[in-house]
Amino acid sequence: VVMLQDPMSVAARYLTSWFFIDVISLVPWELIYVKPLVEQQKRRNFFQKSFGRSKAVIRVTRILRGRHFKMFGRVARQTKTYANFGSAKLLNRIIRYAPKYWMFYKNMRSIILVRTMRQLNSLSKVGTNFYAFCKDDRPVEVDEPEITEDECQSTKRFMYGSQTLRRRKRMVVRMMKTQKARWVRSMSSDRDLTSVPEDQVFVDGSQEDYEDIIDTDTYYDDTDFR
Repeated sequence: VVMLQDPMSVAARYLTSWFFIDVISLVPWELIYVKPLVEQQKRRNFFQKSFGRSKAVIRVTRILRGRHFKMFGRVARQTKTYANFGSAKLLNRIIRYAPKYWMFYKNMRSIILVRTMRQLNSLSKVGTNFYAFCKDDRPVEVDEPEITEDECQSTKRFMYGSQTLRRRKRMVVRMMKTQKARWVRSMSSDRDLTSVPEDQVFVDGSQEDYEDIIDTDTYYDDTDFR
């Protein structure tokens, strides 16, 4: 996310993005256009409400005469089965819904324009943020926190435990080692491991790595780790 702290940059960004839309939104369009239409609709009688829509549809269908109907007929004749519809049904659907879409676009083109501008602005923001994220790849230096003596001692006690915990860990390691050796002898079919002593069979790593693990005097050192 790009954060602008300069007042001039913020003002320039606002003037080039949402300023004009906010200015247009200050005008009471609902009182100028919507309210007269609502009042006009309320004053209509039953016959005007019933035949007004048909009259509007007839006005729109005048635009679709001639070439448009020929084009629709050509599409219907060339399309025998389209979405489980025959040619006659397809032509009927086109003639029925095309005027509705035309009226919708005619009445809602201002809203479509505003939504298109919003989408373009959103896409520009996404592109700007992505470019800034890819460009700003410098490492950030972070200061290491200071650890006190009490915190260091608490950390060492938590990590290494007491002498009893060390003995338990040694016992668990020996038990895992013995169990692994028995499992290898019982499940191995490629080679004969019955002659391998238990002390030479390890779970992972070599003899030196394993000795480093069980060497608690070296692993659990009480030195200062700061």
